[in-house]
Amino acid sequence: MISLADARRRVLDGVVALSPRELTCDDSAGLVLARDVVASENVPPFANTAVDGYAVRAADVVDVPCTLR
Repeated sequence: MISLADARRRVLDGVVALSPRELTCDDSAGLVLARDVVASENVPPFANTAVDGYAVRAADVVDVPCTLR
């Protein structure tokens, strides 16, 4: 058995860093961003609090389908 440090070194020695690429949103599904993306403006452009929707605990929907009350 090899040590954790040796295993980590072996894995990292076989990894090659990729250069960032510019892609359309449609072509980027499943990929990871190379840097942060920041919106040029707030969306929506006004204060908005949504009042519709539901919040549930995972424990409440273990047996699905289920009826929420």
